Amino acid sequence: SKLQQFEVLATLVQNQCATKDIDFLFVDASMVSRSIAAKAQEWKIEYGNVLHQNTKAMLDEMTDMMQQLRDDTQGDPKNLDDLKFVLNRIASISEDSMDVELKYLDIIERYRTLSKYGHPVPEAEAKEAALLDSRWHSLFCDAKTKDLRLVLVKDKFREVTKQQVSDFAAEIKAEKLVFFNSGPPSMYDDLD
Repeated sequence: SKLQQFEVLATLVQNQCATKDIDFLFVDASMVSRSIAAKAQEWKIEYGNVLHQNTKAMLDEMTDMMQQLRDDTQGDPKNLDDLKFVLNRIASISEDSMDVELKYLDIIERYRTLSKYGHPVPEAEAKEAALLDSRWHSLFCDAKTKDLRLVLVKDKFREVTKQQVSDFAAEIKAEKLVFFNSGPPSMYDDLD
C-alpha cells in the first residue's frame, strides 16, 4: 500500500548515511535526508487522511444499507404488496450477499491498514467496522428466518392469487364472447 511505501521511504532515507568523505571533500546531506523523510511522513499522513475519509463514507453507506434492509424485512405484511416488498428485500439480501461481504471485508481491511500504520481512527468507527461481518451475518440469518416464517402467509396469498387468476380468466372469456358476438369479428358474417 501507499502507506507502507511512504513509511519505507522515510525509514530508508533516515537509515542511509547522510555524510560522506570523498577524497578532500566532505558531503553532508543530512538536511536533504531529514527533508525527504519529513516529506514522506507528510505524504503518509495525507494519504491516510484520504483513505480514512473514503473508508468512513463506505462504512456509513454500508451501515445505512444494512439498517434499511433490516427495517424493510422486520414488518409483517398486511397485504399482497407488502408481502411482495418483504420477499423482494429478502431475495435481494440473498442475491447481494457475496457483493456485500466483499465490500465489508474491504472496509475492515482498510481500517486494519490505517491502524497498522498508526493513522488515528476513532475507536467507535473501528469497532463499528469490525462488527460489520457479524451484523451482516445476523441480517442474512434473520432474513432467511423471516422467509421461513412467511410460509403460511405465502400459502394464503397464493390461494388468493389463484382465485384472482381464475376470476380474471372467467372475465376474459366473457369479454371474448362479447367481443366475437358483437364486436368487429361479428361483422364479417354479414359481408358474404
